[in-house]
Amino acid sequence: MSSDLFARAVEMSLDGIVIGDEKGIVTYVNEAIVKMMDAESKEEFVGKHILDFVDPAERQRALENSLECIKTGVGWKGQFTATTKTGKKIPVELTAAPIKDERGQAIAFIDIVRIISDHIQTETSLKEAHQNLALANEKLLVMGGIVRHDIANKLNVLNMKAYLAKKDRDLEGLLNSTQTACSQIRRVIEFSRDYEMLGKEALGYINVGKAFDEVTTLFPDTNLQVINECREVEVMADSLLKELLYNLFENTLKYGQTATQIHLSHTLEGGHLKLTYEDNGMGIPTEIKPRLFTKGGGQGSGLGLYLIKKTAEVYGWNIEETGTEGKNAKFTITIPQTNYKQ
Repeated sequence: MSSDLFARAVEMSLDGIVIGDEKGIVTYVNEAIVKMMDAESKEEFVGKHILDFVDPAERQRALENSLECIKTGVGWKGQFTATTKTGKKIPVELTAAPIKDERGQAIAFIDIVRIISDHIQTETSLKEAHQNLALANEKLLVMGGIVRHDIANKLNVLNMKAYLAKKDRDLEGLLNSTQTACSQIRRVIEFSRDYEMLGKEALGYINVGKAFDEVTTLFPDTNLQVINECREVEVMADSLLKELLYNLFENTLKYGQTATQIHLSHTLEGGHLKLTYEDNGMGIPTEIKPRLFTKGGGQGSGLGLYLIKKTAEVYGWNIEETGTEGKNAKFTITIPQTNYKQ
């Protein structure tokens, strides 16, 4: 009688309920799932893998959560996008738990699926809108402040050099000053272009090692030994990942002084991916470190490391410098579990 009552309760539940075997193959769904997914019968689900109904862009995250559930025997909850039979995308909250035998071994799973209510979607949309607005405002301040100020300063310096060169008849000195100013102004313009692109591109999986290999080809005359251990690492990013790696490499060339080697590696710690960029140069002066990633706070213009920090924030990553002055510069990027492929 109790089992019959349980079966009726499951069938009449307003939430979708999915039961499957330990491999993720669906063996039962209730009527709520059929309606939720715009299907016609339960037979359309039985025999298929549960991940077939999750949006392709989110399957890796769902798979990782499921594997962790099997490993630990602990259930989990998350928000995903489901694709209905008609191709419609619907936001759902998924609560999953293992079904265990008398020995405590997971032999099946049960998922409770609930469509996220409109007010939660509205809150999420408002939060994203506020974040986008804050980023847009900051871009305006940077473009109108740092960039314009930097270019004006460099032109003033060049104007002064031109005056002195004319007075001293130093044509070679004027040419050198002009070349330096042009190079600096070009870098500021490139920074403004890259900064303007923050948050505009859709994120997708990018191979870190391949991106770094492409960066190293832009410096053909360097004698640095490059060790790249990230050719099998893929992370959620956009084209600015290459710019991030470019700025790190360029910093070594500019300020590493005694550097002979660059090492890009990765480790997994507590479910997070840690990318480590390290050189064996002179390191970063201790007094600079507290303001290293602020506008104009690093060495030189200070724009490169600022762009690196802002790019990492847009990706949902964290970056810190953990090197030792006089020994090495070491940048550690921490990437959450949902932003990389294992």
